[in-house]
Amino acid sequence: MNNSENKLSWTGERLVTELINHEASLDHLHRYARARELAVGLDVLDIASGEGYGSNLLAQVARSVVGVDIAQEAVDFSNSKYKRSNLTFRQGSASAMPLPDASIDVIVSFETLEHHHLHDEMFLEIKRVLRPKGLLIMSSPEKSTYQELDPDNPFHVKELNLVEFRTLIEKYFGHYKMLYQRYLEASVLTVEDEVGALVEYTGDFDSVESNVGLKKWYYNICIASDAELQPVAPSVFRRKDAPASPWAIAWQNEQKRELKLQEQIQSIYDSHTYRIGRLVTAPLRFLKKDSSGK
Repeated sequence: MNNSENKLSWTGERLVTELINHEASLDHLHRYARARELAVGLDVLDIASGEGYGSNLLAQVARSVVGVDIAQEAVDFSNSKYKRSNLTFRQGSASAMPLPDASIDVIVSFETLEHHHLHDEMFLEIKRVLRPKGLLIMSSPEKSTYQELDPDNPFHVKELNLVEFRTLIEKYFGHYKMLYQRYLEASVLTVEDEVGALVEYTGDFDSVESNVGLKKWYYNICIASDAELQPVAPSVFRRKDAPASPWAIAWQNEQKRELKLQEQIQSIYDSHTYRIGRLVTAPLRFLKKDSSGK
């Protein structure tokens, strides 16, 4: 199937690389960039692989990658677009994965948990599929802040706050680390020391790369003394009144425009249906009247 003809529909929630290019893409790519570093030479499962770009990025460094998605159209699209000998896409759900026991080293699941309520069933499947000491890398929106941004997201069935998410992880895994993510328009200060340095990821849906510290910067800042200095951590500084993420605002505006357009189309359709009905039924009424002689 020709990729130019094989288009994956945008549901309003699924990220489709050919249609969307905004800050949300950076959040998704950032997660996959971090996951790549933990997947080198290993067998990987990408749950809710969607369009397939993330699985493809992982397959560039992993031994093997299986992308699983509940939508058959997404599976067909991904198998057509991304062709690697170590990459396959299969249809399946988070609570019923088409993989044998203890067959995977790393499971990646980004923005999946909130789309269904079978959380325990999903984690039982994750534990079944993972090899001993296997790794889970999972993201889920923070309910308390996401609700402020998008309180009526029709695609989210069961969002979790940090305490709920942590409780779920602790129920099935003995060790874990929490990371927190948000898009920022901010000033960034990195540190020369590699141990405490910020890692910068750059790239697109085809490839990503990492750099210890910023690859390009505009100011050099020195902290110096004849006395021993304390460790310095990388940092960001953002405006106190920083607005909501631009991509989120744009998405909400797009949803409003789409709804308004649908209402306009429906109104035109209803109006034309009424007019056509009048044109069709008027002659029938005339013929009925004429045939009766009245």
